[in-house]
Amino acid sequence: MAGDLLGRCDVASHIGSPTALSLPVARLCARAGGRIAALTGLPMLSSESADFWTQMRSFPLPGGDPAAFQRALWEDYAIEVPMLAWKGRRLLRLSIQAYKAPEDVDRLLLALEALL
Repeated sequence: MAGDLLGRCDVASHIGSPTALSLPVARLCARAGGRIAALTGLPMLSSESADFWTQMRSFPLPGGDPAAFQRALWEDYAIEVPMLAWKGRRLLRLSIQAYKAPEDVDRLLLALEALL
């Protein structure tokens, strides 16, 4: 049917304007970052300025097995995010794309609250 969207939102109007697309994505990533840092109590690894990132950041999580944590996020919450070990730390890599909604971030944060 004409006008039906294949995805959650139609980003076609933003394709010609990288700035228009990157601003909401950066805001959502910043909001998520602040909430993850508050939840874990751990300092962020990068500046809070979006001049250093737009839609992808890594966040330290309290110790544990990154693979087991990643598996629990997937199996229990159907959330797929990269997890890795780096310098003895467990990191979650958050990547916010144009099709992500604030509700997606909220789901991740609820899962983090339950698992941490």
